[in-house]
Order: sequence, then C-alpha cells, then structure tokens
Amino acid sequence: MCTRDDILRDYFLHLVYPGDPELYDRVEYVDKLVRTSPIEAWEIIRALAGIAPSDEALAYLAAGPLEDLLLFHGDLVASRIRQDALESQRVRDALSRVLLHPVSEAVTKALGEWLYVRTS
Repeated sequence: MCTRDDILRDYFLHLVYPGDPELYDRVEYVDKLVRTSPIEAWEIIRALAGIAPSDEALAYLAAGPLEDLLLFHGDLVASRIRQDALESQRVRDALSRVLLHPVSEAVTKALGEWLYVRTS
C-alpha cells in the first residue's frame, strides 16, 4: 500500500522511469482511489497539481486521474474542485488540460469555464 507521502514524492518519477514497477504502483494506486474514493482522490490530485514539475507532468495528471475523476464522480466532486480552482492557478491549469466528452450539467455548470468539452 502507498502512503500519501509516497505518492507525492514518487508519482511524477514514473514519467522519468516508466519501467520501474514500484513507481507505476503509485500511478495505479491513484487510479484505484479515483474509482473507489473520489474525495480522497481529489485531495491527492490537487496536491499533485501543486507540485507538478512541468506543464507536461500537469497534462499527464489532467489526462489521467483528473479526467477520470470527472467522468466517474463529477457530480460528487465538481463543487469542491470549483472552490479549489478559484483559489489555485495550478488547479485551473490542470482543468484546462482535461478533454471530456459531454459531461453532466452539474460538472459543466461548476467547471465549464476551465474545461474543454468535446461535442463529437
């Protein structure tokens, strides 16, 4: 099992060392949280957005766990994410890198100003 500190320390190292199975475990753990514990997943994603070492790393985070979180649990977390986005440029930057197919009205209402929602 990974701790929050493990994830924050190692998550983006997977981009540098993609063959390291221990580092990939961090990515898989965040993916599991997205599916099973959306509030905890958002807390970690928000922290990762704040420490992403590059625009590429932020895009990786946005295209993976953030996008999945919004697809699977958007109605549950949208208002919380909006509050954090209003306070954090890094969260807004991450949201601007998410590409979604049409999403619920609640997600669009809360986050639409920062998301790119594909219509086809």
